[in-house]
Amino acid sequence: LTACRSLVPTDSVHTYTVFEHTLRVVREIDSLHPGTFLGDAKDAITDISALYLAALLHDIGKIDEGLDHSIHGAALARAICERWHLEIDITEAVEWLIDNHLLMAKFIRIRDIDSAATIQEFRELVGDLNRLNMLAVLTYADIRSVAEGSWTPAIAFFHRQLYVATANLLQTDSTIPVDTGQHRRRLLRQLTNADTSDAELEQFIDSLPGYYLASTSSDTVRLHRHYAAGAAEGNPTVDFVPRSDIHASEVTVVSKDGPGLLSRILGVFYAYDVSLSSVKACTSRLDPPIAIDTFTVQFSGKPVQPATANEIRQALRAVLTDEKTVETVLTDKGKDPNRAQQLVNYTYVCGNPGILEVRAPRGRGMPYRLARKLSGQGWNVTAARVGQWGGSAAAAFYLQTANGQELTRAEVDQAFSEF
Repeated sequence: LTACRSLVPTDSVHTYTVFEHTLRVVREIDSLHPGTFLGDAKDAITDISALYLAALLHDIGKIDEGLDHSIHGAALARAICERWHLEIDITEAVEWLIDNHLLMAKFIRIRDIDSAATIQEFRELVGDLNRLNMLAVLTYADIRSVAEGSWTPAIAFFHRQLYVATANLLQTDSTIPVDTGQHRRRLLRQLTNADTSDAELEQFIDSLPGYYLASTSSDTVRLHRHYAAGAAEGNPTVDFVPRSDIHASEVTVVSKDGPGLLSRILGVFYAYDVSLSSVKACTSRLDPPIAIDTFTVQFSGKPVQPATANEIRQALRAVLTDEKTVETVLTDKGKDPNRAQQLVNYTYVCGNPGILEVRAPRGRGMPYRLARKLSGQGWNVTAARVGQWGGSAAAAFYLQTANGQELTRAEVDQAFSEF
């Protein structure tokens, strides 16, 4: 810590030296008391000394800027614990916490935590409830201590959502069910009494992908069915709903599907300087296929105001009905529709869907430009999260081939070889 006293942040996010940031982390942990969500998590930790020691040492790896500070810091911390002859359980807990102290923040910022697969993955990485409690508290204290206002309502919401879902799995020692047939039957039972045609309703539910059915309430399915009927007749829906709990707006767009639809929608958001944080994309297998996409967006860190929402709604409807091109909308608003996207790096995790994680220079328009790139490959984006990570813009795109198959790493590498 003495060596870190004068270390200044190397990115634009941290506003304190490493030493001052560390002291603030400890103070934030001290401030948590039982009777609150995180206070109870702290109170349940088996040995609080491991958490405090990890907090004191979590950024010690920044002493060498050429190394990953989490990995380097974990190795340094283990050596310190062994030199002090600490118990092996404490040593291993401290090492694990420092090595993974950014894990929960990463999942919160750029992973689809509504996905059962994401929760399952996080549960496997954490391993047990004690580690989850320590990581949840350290994540809170770490983010709170980065800069004034860094712990936002959205981060708090997703942090708790991820904690609760993972804790439920760890406490029951189970897996999240993926029986899409069960979800379809449940929705059909819940909606039958409220709809006149069982056959028509069943056709609509059968046309939807399993990940949509598993994460969508019956009331929302009923509303989306109504929107889909209008979209099939050429009348797309753009619905803005303010979300005061996360200081954002939820925008539902239901339209006939087509090549590049997602990138066109994101282009309109970019034109109006709306910041995107997440996308849930779904396409029904109806004739014609209908896209049911939900976006979480902000304007200047707040829900989109009604007047701006109305302008965006009109622009989106014009693009969705081919009255205007997205390039025209972008040009009219002073944006370059053909600007190339630079990347810092990318990684791809194989699966169905696969997860493409990208980092790019900070600036507006990255989601639009990357979605345009992905649609140019003929790939489907089933979900996306957009945020900031390590001073860069960051995003995770959940990808499939056009016919719903798994993308290979070689296909992704080939597509991104031009960057």
